Amino acid sequence: MPDKSWLAMTHVCRFWRDAALGSPLLWRYIRILGVFASDIPFLQTSLERSQDVLVHIAVDAQFIPRTVVQDLMDVIEAHAAHIAVLDLWPDGANLHFRLNFPMPELESLVLCGGDEEDTWSQLVDDQLPRLRKLTLDRALAPWKWPPSRFTHLVALNILGLQSNRWPSMDDFLHMLEACQSLESLTIHDVAPKLKWWRIGDKPLQTVMLPSLHSLEIQGNVVDITTLLTHLTPCSIHFISLRYRHGKLGQQDAHHAQAAIAQALRLLSRDSPPLEIQRLVLQLERQDKGPAAWITCWGPDQDSPYLAIRYDADAVWPVRGTVQLNGKDFEALFLHSLKGVSFTGPRELDIQYLVPPQRMGIFSARQWSEIFRYFPALTRLSIAGQCAFILFDELSISSSSASFAICPLLIHLTYSTPSYDTTAATALHWCVASRATHGRPLQSLHLRLLPSSSHSDAGSVERDARQALSHLVDDFQCLYEGSLHNA
Repeated sequence: MPDKSWLAMTHVCRFWRDAALGSPLLWRYIRILGVFASDIPFLQTSLERSQDVLVHIAVDAQFIPRTVVQDLMDVIEAHAAHIAVLDLWPDGANLHFRLNFPMPELESLVLCGGDEEDTWSQLVDDQLPRLRKLTLDRALAPWKWPPSRFTHLVALNILGLQSNRWPSMDDFLHMLEACQSLESLTIHDVAPKLKWWRIGDKPLQTVMLPSLHSLEIQGNVVDITTLLTHLTPCSIHFISLRYRHGKLGQQDAHHAQAAIAQALRLLSRDSPPLEIQRLVLQLERQDKGPAAWITCWGPDQDSPYLAIRYDADAVWPVRGTVQLNGKDFEALFLHSLKGVSFTGPRELDIQYLVPPQRMGIFSARQWSEIFRYFPALTRLSIAGQCAFILFDELSISSSSASFAICPLLIHLTYSTPSYDTTAATALHWCVASRATHGRPLQSLHLRLLPSSSHSDAGSVERDARQALSHLVDDFQCLYEGSLHNA
């Protein structure tokens, strides 16, 4: 949503001021913090100047004082007939009891927190006939609501629960069963917990979501796998899995492979296996530990099929900076790649974004294992300052010639902010050894990405060009592109 910076145009001249104050469309997006008494006159004035235009109101504060709540809700109620989107991010203990009036044009609603009475259910009733998108942050128990509350929803986002009050699988599926019009579903740390569930178990009940196109689930890997097994969408196009890692059991990482397999089955809708053309791996080392993203793209490359994120094991609100267990992360990531490997991707992009002063995320042996998951690769793109580790593993020696890594690889792209000696040596040996043992590259593309502040970018480019020319001349690689900033 736009901020208030556009209000500066009212101070340019009298003509601009009159034009801005008299244009209702400029006042349709209203964002306030909600903790100051001065927010109320601004909200009132904005709503008056929007006239009959449908407006989007966002209140961003985490908590609103009782002294402000009454005035805030009085203003919203007075203009309720012209509100299309209402985002109430403050905790609802002092707020939701006042949401007892109809909003006939409201299409999207955000509610956050609440009290033990769970007044949300009464709100999301006949008073909101056009409601299509509902976001519940720290919900109490929406699965206890009457099914009619969900019948017409197109998008449902449940972003955490109050006091870890987990639903049973039966209750959760009963709620989803009412969402027959749902096209987008986002679930963060809400999935039911079945302690007895094992990989391969058949679900006692599944829920059909005939209109669902997009699904995002965040949480523990076991909970995600369990929930995916109980869903049978008919027309889903995109699945996003966001794993919390850091407290895995000994066998929990195996669920990652099962989750990927189930997600791919849902995406293929029981037709021939889904074809993944391009796989993108992005790895970072953050303050709390490693993080990674896996993105799977189809042949058309227009939009991804599947996105997997590995994040810190933190539940709102975040407390402290606990260092995560790297072994948990490695097991989770490697088992996920095993699940993807069955699709036989032809292209692999690796963005290894680890600062040079820190240790890498994976060892050379683990990178060798990762490459062996994808024997059908023909194109490989590597970015980052730890690329020399990957080049070493792609090299072929006399003892490994009969079982070379990535035997079909013919196109290699390397992107780097600086062409250092270690990477140059490793790349040269990789290209030379593959050519010597009958696995030559057809093209080599170097992208040099020096920062704009690099004081000697010209000499870096000349050195890289000279080193690359030797590779191209000696091993008959077709040199693609240029060394200009990309």
